[in-house]
Order: sequence, then structure tokens, then C-alpha cells
Amino acid sequence: TPTPAPAGEQPSAEPAASGPATVAMNPAFLTTKPGDRFTVSVVISNATGVGSVPFHVAFDPSMVAFDSFTNSSPFLSQGGVSPFVLATVGSAGREVIVGLSRPGGGTGASGSGTLITLTFRALKPGTTSLNFTDLTVLGPTAQPLPSSQLGMTVVVQ
Repeated sequence: TPTPAPAGEQPSAEPAASGPATVAMNPAFLTTKPGDRFTVSVVISNATGVGSVPFHVAFDPSMVAFDSFTNSSPFLSQGGVSPFVLATVGSAGREVIVGLSRPGGGTGASGSGTLITLTFRALKPGTTSLNFTDLTVLGPTAQPLPSSQLGMTVVVQ
């Protein structure tokens, strides 16, 4: 009896699904307490041939503070590549500037996965958001690829 391939694992000669790649924050909604740290995974889905994903995450510095980031990008590490990963605070402490790229102009990464994980600290009660600004999904030769983006809401109580 032939064993069926696991769902979603069927090899295909067809190109990946067309349409824009989606870059999103996971979770999209989070409730936390003042002083607590919370982790946000920046994930990409429906991607084809991605070489780099530079972006900024805007936040209200009176509500949350940027704490740290993972120095890895599982999605961009496809094929054993060691990607460039950097996150630093910019714009008077109101945004995190993230640089993520695969070296050289080889093949890009495709499919879905985690781009980077960011950790923030909640400062005071209220509702705020984390939003992408200046987000671009680029191919291996820095050509822009179609993309959409989804931020997140944080409730501190």
C-alpha cells in the first residue's frame, strides 16, 4: 500500500503560490503586565526567492521598550546559509531598525518561517501597537518583491 505524503509536503514542479509574501508579527494581539517582557516573532509566509527583508518596527516608547533580538533568521538560513542579522534602536527610541539578508546573489529563500524574534518590555498600562514601517521584501539581487504586512496590538494591564 503506498504511503501518502504528509499534508503540505508534496513536492511539486509548480512555482510557489503567486501573490505577495506576507510579513506579520506573531502574535497579532497580546495582553501583558507592566514590567513584563514579551516576545514577538516576525514571520514571513507565501514567499518566493527572498534575499533580504529590511524593515523598521515603530512603537510608543512611553508604553514599551525594545529589549533584545535573536541573532538568527531561521527562514533566511535555508540551505545552510548564514544570514546577516541586526536589530538596533533608532529614531529617538521610537523604532527598531532591522536588517536581514542572505550573502551574495545566490538563490533566495522560499516558503514560510521566522525572520527574527524581538523582545520588548511593557512599561505602563494602556493599549499600543507595533507597526512595520519601511518594510521591503527583496530578491537575491535586491529587486523588490510584492509583499503585505501585518502589525500587532499590545494591551498592558
